[in-house]
Amino acid sequence: MPGPWRGKAARQRDWATPAGRSRSKTISNSDDIIDSRDVIDRIAYLQADETDEAEQEELDTLLALQEDAEGDAEDWQHGVTLTRHSYFRDYAIELADDISAIPNNASWPVTCIDWDQAAREVQMDYTVVSFDGVTTLLGAADERHAAYRPRRRIEALARGCARVRPGLLR
Repeated sequence: MPGPWRGKAARQRDWATPAGRSRSKTISNSDDIIDSRDVIDRIAYLQADETDEAEQEELDTLLALQEDAEGDAEDWQHGVTLTRHSYFRDYAIELADDISAIPNNASWPVTCIDWDQAAREVQMDYTVVSFDGVTTLLGAADERHAAYRPRRRIEALARGCARVRPGLLR
């Protein structure tokens, strides 16, 4: 079963190596979704060769991100999804679709979900880190770890367009 990042993140990873990761794609804080394993691979790639000034700056930025995130994400080495805060609403919509929280034949009241509120509810299960001055949210890259509580929140929102109190479904 695909993880909660199956939508855009999976499409972004299509260009990658057979293992699913690239060693040559630049990673920046303007990317909507990043996999921690891509950060690890990019760091290794940059450290293996001589770097120019731009690559050294990228390496320093990625090392700072990794240091900050590793303390908050014990699964960093195994895959953590980093989602840009400004993209998180779209990510929540993709997550709801990926976990089938919204039926294909949905009608009122399911179609009146406040997606901004749903995204805020889902964000409670993510850790905030700064990636070169941009707010980024960390969550497990594997659905078995990340989707359980967010799924319950989204399903509760879908059942009645009701606002779910923070922590209610934990």
